[in-house]
Amino acid sequence: MRINILKIFVFTFFLITFNVHAQAEGVSCTEETIASCYEQAKAFYSEGQFEESKNLFEKIVALDPHYKQSTGYLKKSYNHMAKETIARSNEARRQKESEQRQQQKEQRAMEKAEKAEARQVAMTHKKESTESSPVKEEEVQEEIREQYVEGTEPPKAPVYLIGVGDVLEISVWRNPDLDKSVIVRPDGILSYPLVGDIAAAGITLVELDEKITRALKDFIRVPEVSIAVQKFGGTKVIVLGEIKGPGIYSVPGGGNVIDVIAMAGGFNNDSLKHATLLIRGGLAHPQVYRLNVARILKGDLSQNIAIASNDIIYVPKKFMANFNAVLAQITPLFSTVLLGTTAQQELRGSLDGQTQ
Repeated sequence: MRINILKIFVFTFFLITFNVHAQAEGVSCTEETIASCYEQAKAFYSEGQFEESKNLFEKIVALDPHYKQSTGYLKKSYNHMAKETIARSNEARRQKESEQRQQQKEQRAMEKAEKAEARQVAMTHKKESTESSPVKEEEVQEEIREQYVEGTEPPKAPVYLIGVGDVLEISVWRNPDLDKSVIVRPDGILSYPLVGDIAAAGITLVELDEKITRALKDFIRVPEVSIAVQKFGGTKVIVLGEIKGPGIYSVPGGGNVIDVIAMAGGFNNDSLKHATLLIRGGLAHPQVYRLNVARILKGDLSQNIAIASNDIIYVPKKFMANFNAVLAQITPLFSTVLLGTTAQQELRGSLDGQTQ
């Protein structure tokens, strides 16, 4: 009985939906019937059936562009349809991200179980081959640290906050007149065509993108805005690798290596402090300094050199003698920290030059 009722409900819903679309497509709007056509279009709009109202208002505007409020309703119908499309796209993206996070969580759990099983097999084999060999303290500490690292959640991807003096490259798809390079003024404000003054300092590139997109909707139907950092203002230092808070930091005048590492939250457990790298002068022609930060922490300040703008501090997990290997390690980190800035483009160009 319940199954039959459900079938009847589904059939009725399908029939009503089909009739609504058929009505919108089948209504004949002529100069004689324009009034009834207008009322039908308004009814569709008030019921939230924006695609149907759009179809009818298009017919009305084609007959008489100034008929009552047809043009305004047509624009509103387009806006609502665009919002619905964006909402569906965002929902699909969130669903996909949720599924990816679940898959990653399951993958980590599987890898952890496999490692635990492998350790158990190795310990059993070792116990059988050496009856009473003592276990070294280093091995116990390594196993404890490995379990600790596996059990923690991965850190969130760092984001860059726009600063005073930054030069931003802003473009709008299919609107070349709006392709501009703008600077963030000392008051944290930037000026952009059609939008005017807008607060930029202290927010992310994504948040600024959303602000400009909202403001441009009054002039462009569906604006697609792109923003990249063309040049960093002030003294900006990039910190990557085995550090608690990788990202881009604004360093006050007179800052040094240990100041920047402190701003980034300090070292991770697996950091190789005595092999910290300072990369200066850009990635096309870099000057690379290998610093022993462990000695700085013990009071030897000879390694605690002053910071310059656009320096890169990289704390590795293992010793790397080859600079190409360093570039290969920091490339994926740049993709999350710099979000398409010109510094990331410079890195890619440097890597291309190394492989040619």
